[in-house]
Amino acid sequence: MNDPHAIMPVEWLEPQVISAYLTPPANELLTITVERELESTNDTLMAMAREHDVHGQVLLAECQRAGRGRNGRAWVSPMARNLYLTIAWHLELEVSMLSGLSLAVGAAIAAGLQRDFGCDLELKWPNDIYANGKKLGGILVEIVQRPAEELVVLVGVGLNVAMSHDSGHAIDQPWSDLAVELGYSPSRNEVAGCVLQALFTLLSTFSSTGFAGWRTAWSDRDMLRGRSVTIDAASVVHGVAAGVNEDGALLVQTNTGMVPVYGGDATLRKE
Repeated sequence: MNDPHAIMPVEWLEPQVISAYLTPPANELLTITVERELESTNDTLMAMAREHDVHGQVLLAECQRAGRGRNGRAWVSPMARNLYLTIAWHLELEVSMLSGLSLAVGAAIAAGLQRDFGCDLELKWPNDIYANGKKLGGILVEIVQRPAEELVVLVGVGLNVAMSHDSGHAIDQPWSDLAVELGYSPSRNEVAGCVLQALFTLLSTFSSTGFAGWRTAWSDRDMLRGRSVTIDAASVVHGVAAGVNEDGALLVQTNTGMVPVYGGDATLRKE
């Protein structure tokens, strides 16, 4: 079988090309910026959000020097290989009503990639995108409270498109990328357009639908359901994953009953 990474000319991300893959009104309302190299797209846009109105701003980087996932974990971000982006959005919601947003983001992106590229993807609570049991992408949702009490949500997405094998050695878990899953290296500009279209649609409606509008879509791709898991949260929880509730909490059937877990890291246990 041919290696989809073997011959891959560099394709730089271009705002106007990405925008061409968006449909109205997303292509009119999103402001797309591409930087060659940043510490982190989330950190950069967060600093901007504290000083300016950044609603609808999208920041992409060809490379991140200090890309990060949840809990400050490093996110491997080689040059011109994958997708690293953050979108800023003003949501007219209380912070308590943002529960489940990261799950909804995963569901929206997975649906978009399946529609546009035919990828059959899974979702791992609380914020990971998987393909064939290997990690393909991750989501980082952060909040900025502006002085006028305006709530700005930053949605960061890291997605492996054509990860080089050398860079992949730095990843401490099984991983995959779109090139492997598709058998060819897709256009990163097209992938960016697909992801942004999905995010625009989600964020434009989340204030009215909340996670409830995405619960079924997420559950259809739930890779943990029915499997033995360990959740490293405030206290360690062992049991069988039983889906998520209306707030996006993972339901775990334990020896003492059903336990909702609202945060933490989930790992599969040997069955």
